[in-house]
Amino acid sequence: IQGNAGDYRLAARRASGKFDPMNATPTPSRTARALHTWARLVLAHPRWVVAAVAALLGLSLWAAVSQLRISTDTTAMLADTLPWRQQQLRLDAAFPNRQADVLLLVDGVTAQQALDATRALDTALQASEVVADTFSTATSGYLQRNRLLFLSPAQLDRLVQRLIQAQPLLGRLRDDPSLSGFADTMTRLAERDTDDTGFNALLASLNQTAAELAQTEAQRGAARIDWQAQLSPDAVPSTRQLLQVTLVDDPGRAELRAVRAMLEAQQADWPEVRLRMTGALPLKLDELDAARDGAALAAGLSLLAVLVLLGIGLRSAGFVAASLLSLVVGLVLTAGFAALAVGRLNLISVAFSALYIGLAVDYAVHLCMHLRSNADQPSPIATTIADVGGSLLLCTLTTSVAFLAFLLTDYRGVAELGLIAGAGIVIGLFTSLTLLPALLQWWQVSLPPLRTPAAAPSASATRRSRRWVQVTALLLAVGAGVAALDLRFAYNPVHLKPAHLESVTSVEALARDGDAPLVAELLQPDRDRAHALASTLSADPAVRQVVWLVRFVPQQVDDKLLLIDDLLLSTGSVLSGRLTLAPVEVDRARQAVAALANALEARQDTAADGLRAWLAAPRSPADWAGLQQAWLGDLPGLLDDLGRALDPDGGTLDAIPEALQRRWLSAQGDWLLRVLPADDVYDDPTLRRFVSAVQDIAPEASGPAITYIEAGRSVQRAFVQAFGTALLTIAVLLVLLLRSVPDALRALAPLLLGSVVLLGLAALIPIPLNFANIIALPLLLGVAVDNGVHLIWRARQGVAAGALARSATGRAVLLSALTTLASFSALAVSTHRGMASMGQLLGLGLLIALLCTLVVLPALLPHQAAPRRSETA
Repeated sequence: IQGNAGDYRLAARRASGKFDPMNATPTPSRTARALHTWARLVLAHPRWVVAAVAALLGLSLWAAVSQLRISTDTTAMLADTLPWRQQQLRLDAAFPNRQADVLLLVDGVTAQQALDATRALDTALQASEVVADTFSTATSGYLQRNRLLFLSPAQLDRLVQRLIQAQPLLGRLRDDPSLSGFADTMTRLAERDTDDTGFNALLASLNQTAAELAQTEAQRGAARIDWQAQLSPDAVPSTRQLLQVTLVDDPGRAELRAVRAMLEAQQADWPEVRLRMTGALPLKLDELDAARDGAALAAGLSLLAVLVLLGIGLRSAGFVAASLLSLVVGLVLTAGFAALAVGRLNLISVAFSALYIGLAVDYAVHLCMHLRSNADQPSPIATTIADVGGSLLLCTLTTSVAFLAFLLTDYRGVAELGLIAGAGIVIGLFTSLTLLPALLQWWQVSLPPLRTPAAAPSASATRRSRRWVQVTALLLAVGAGVAALDLRFAYNPVHLKPAHLESVTSVEALARDGDAPLVAELLQPDRDRAHALASTLSADPAVRQVVWLVRFVPQQVDDKLLLIDDLLLSTGSVLSGRLTLAPVEVDRARQAVAALANALEARQDTAADGLRAWLAAPRSPADWAGLQQAWLGDLPGLLDDLGRALDPDGGTLDAIPEALQRRWLSAQGDWLLRVLPADDVYDDPTLRRFVSAVQDIAPEASGPAITYIEAGRSVQRAFVQAFGTALLTIAVLLVLLLRSVPDALRALAPLLLGSVVLLGLAALIPIPLNFANIIALPLLLGVAVDNGVHLIWRARQGVAAGALARSATGRAVLLSALTTLASFSALAVSTHRGMASMGQLLGLGLLIALLCTLVVLPALLPHQAAPRRSETA
């Protein structure tokens, strides 16, 4: 590649006028001669070349359309040989259905409403052909039948006392289950002189509910009496229920659409209830759609930006058209290679199109820019390919190495991107050296000459500026290195998904309420070991509780059964049988509510303004039915649940139904322990502390929390390995192909400085590293070193260091860097936060690398006297 023309001494002799080209003509290298021969062959048969490439294009397009698919399996993005992956696979084999495909969130105005809505939704799902199984505490007959046994003795005693006190009210409601009957009973009770806080709270709730219903429809919110809270004032009943849905084998979009349709149908029946969907399958498919759409948008924006910049930089419609066509053909050929070599795209490699456009366009830029400078040559296209092809070959090697370095790591997701993009770089060089010159020859594109650059600065001025640049670069490297120490890694992959998606916002809502599915899980071979480990883990302050099968066996059963017997003797008839509310009699209901308002005003300790506001306006029968539902809607379901709970059957492990046992005890006899964190582990430092606490006690632990941390650590190790491999390989290539250790160090220095500055800025902005954008640094090694190679190549051909930025090569470096910067930065518009952060880090890194190359690299080159202008061009 080098040839005699690549020696600084020869360049200096040229510049000083001591070189006589008649007596010492530089001998072209074998690579240059081969490239020249190739170019002449292409130019001699341009139409045949275009036809051959068109045939390859058709085959690649067929392969890409028919064979290439997008994989949603995020677990396959890391090697199965990793120890933590082995633990996860063992857990998956023992309990394959422990993580539901779909998780439904049912948020009601009251706890009982959430229970009732969950049961209705479960009934609809069970009738569907796409649903294999469902589970919820609201629908588990065993848990609901024994719900009183899972209360503490003190809680159960208070509930029994409240139910006994409410017996008169509940008994009269059994006799007259209507709004008017309830209001009459409340009026009689209100007329008594009582200071019962629970009863006073109920009166206040009735008034407040009526006030909310009396508002206009635009102002009206969900209003409903929470009877669970009224009967258990010391507890806070949950108004959210979770329904786990396991779909048929290998579920996809069709099954998910069916579940979503049932969810929408139930939403119409329960307008006050908020139904949301999340879970493994919705998260994967939603993320895939966002990543695919973001990649397509980025590719489109990349092509548009490249079109504009090429038009500005090349100033030739023929050049721009040929360059874009060559770029698009290379992109399709790369997609065809991906279909045959890999067969799939993952959530990271789906971004290869924008990366390819940003990288492959550099070849066209350098060829076209130098072609303008060779416009006066007898065979300008062949001469340009011979002159520039060597540096393009070297750049192809260095960039491909940066991508292929990930093939040696355990990070399969990026390894597949590396293979596709690494091959794409070679394909891009092939189309640039084949299709691009063939099109220019076939179309007879005119070659606009390149204007002569201004004279280079004087030697003394260059020496002074070099020293300042070198000192400034050194200080900048030290400062950025110190700042980079604070750079952090984002372990939670949910933070990379689009923030607006329902599946993502639902998970974040669970995290805010302490119900995030980020737990640790582990297996124990027998009950005694499981019990001992659960006790040890439960004692750790980072752990809220450990859930395992024994947790579903109520404790202190005998004492609780005595309390239940007392309740059964006192209120058994009140709680037995289903309560059905009667239709509203409007006139009677109006009179009863008015009487209740009078009774409240007479008490002088409870407001009646809400009741008065309700009575002040005409109300339709539907309005009165709404008031009855708001006051009494929870009672039928609650009394029915309490009635069934008066006959519990729990107390032993054998009483747990087989379906529930299978969720916690495997067929091989392994006991599943689920460790719940004490704090919000969606905060990365808290997540690391929780995982560290669990692993200190149980190193074999797995589960989502462990997976997030261990996957992040594996990715960071892969990054260090890939960065080191790429840096070492690129350095060796530079030494071998440039045949100069100083030149290799000069080419590496700006990109190392740029890498340190990028990490420092990423820590200050901040842009944390994550599973997606961590590929930026190894990739930037290959991309940034290309600019240095081109400048060093040109300097060794006689261009003074001070004039490099204004030479044809300098202009090509600037234009190619801008096109690559625009193409990579287009990823930042993606709604997928991981892909967007990749675009941000790549864009910032390329900008820094460009500045380091154009400013720092010339200051590291040996100074030369300015050559003649004809040679500078």
